[in-house]
Amino acid sequence: MKVLVTGGAGFVGTHLCQFLLRNGHVVTIYDKLDLRVVNPRALQWTEVEGCKVMEGDIRDEPKLIDAMKHQDLIIHAAAQSAVDLSIKDPVTTFVTNSLGTVHVLEAMRHSGVKRLHYVSTDEVFGAATIHPFTEHSLVQPGNPYSAGKAAAESTIFAWANTYGIEVTITNRPFAK
Repeated sequence: MKVLVTGGAGFVGTHLCQFLLRNGHVVTIYDKLDLRVVNPRALQWTEVEGCKVMEGDIRDEPKLIDAMKHQDLIIHAAAQSAVDLSIKDPVTTFVTNSLGTVHVLEAMRHSGVKRLHYVSTDEVFGAATIHPFTEHSLVQPGNPYSAGKAAAESTIFAWANTYGIEVTITNRPFAK
């Protein structure tokens, strides 16, 4: 399967891409490659057959459309992900995580890709409680980061309903 991973050079994205490659998938990493959070030397693992790295911002829709051509699945893991930074710079965080997702969805629509997996966060459900979160838990984001992720989830469901995109979302920790 051909998979494009937005944010594939980030912490979660890196591990995800390595897993996909080990399992025989062809992976395109689409990442802003922000040197404040990505060490270029740490990307040496990408120099393997079946892996391509494209530098790009998820808000650059024409470039994203081009990157999505001939892909079977989009895994959207790109995000401003630090809660502390989201408190210091809430607008940038919210815009990247919510409006950035709109650009990903629109690029999918215009490139013809119909499958999306979104890497969200359990923080959309608010503070941890005694009981684990489920798909029926109330969405109660508690900071700008989780608010942007919750907005992105809502947007994804709207695009799925309107444009027939098949979606899955990861936002809950795995039970042991």
